[in-house]
Amino acid sequence: MKIPLLPLTLLAAGCASLPDGSVKSVNEYAKLSSAYTEYPVKVVQQCVDLKYEIDLVYAGTFDKDVLYEKLENSYQGKQQALANAEKLEQSLRILDEYARALAALSSPDLGKNVEKSTESLGTNIEALIATYNRLPDSLNRISPGVGTLLAAAVRRAGGRQVRSQQVKCLREYLTQGDALVNTVTKSIQQELWTQVLQQWVPGFKRNLRANQRLLLSRLPATNAWYANEYALKIAALIERIDKTEALAKEALLSAQQLPVAHRALVQELNRKQTNAESLREIQNLYNSVRELTDLYKKLNG
Repeated sequence: MKIPLLPLTLLAAGCASLPDGSVKSVNEYAKLSSAYTEYPVKVVQQCVDLKYEIDLVYAGTFDKDVLYEKLENSYQGKQQALANAEKLEQSLRILDEYARALAALSSPDLGKNVEKSTESLGTNIEALIATYNRLPDSLNRISPGVGTLLAAAVRRAGGRQVRSQQVKCLREYLTQGDALVNTVTKSIQQELWTQVLQQWVPGFKRNLRANQRLLLSRLPATNAWYANEYALKIAALIERIDKTEALAKEALLSAQQLPVAHRALVQELNRKQTNAESLREIQNLYNSVRELTDLYKKLNG
């Protein structure tokens, strides 16, 4: 995933007038938010794969009569874990659609060619919010209307290339969307913290420590080659767990930074703080998303 070359664009935005600087800042935020949405799901997928591979490594500790049952249970557990990630995936879909709508509304080419696609984005956001609100474990419901506001904002702009009108539309849309961003990012943070960093990662480490001796005790004393192969496999798993944990922590940090940067943009567009102040928060978000990209490359390198 390519992330925007933020330092150059932000330098340009910081020297611009309020409307130009604000619109560019929103556009950068939108691109970074959309880029971010790929990574929490990658974290979950890594954890699910790790759990399954750890079970395979320790298959040798089971008696033959229960081996296949254990492996089948492990596979079913993998599928169930992926299914349980629905709330996280739905939160990320909403965030991505919202970011795409922001990118369209803050585009320098906002006009008739954008109107149709933006109307579609608004409809998609409303449908995703309705699905999210129906999830049984959604602690905080999202108020509908953000997608409708987006469509109205584009119609009001009327295809005219008037930057002040564009800023007004963005001000209304971001102000309305602030609660949405807070809710979905809290949902993302909750899943990353409770499921990944508090349950899965510590569980992987405990299982490796608890089962390593059992595994080696089942091997014949004369079979040093197999013992060495298992030791290498365990070392590789430990390295992957550590890298996955680092990726999850950075994804959590980005999820915490997203609403902060969004709030800064709302404040700027309502003239309650300067463009330079919001740029600092967007720069922090950029650094975190860039770190996510680097960590994921190392994990799969």
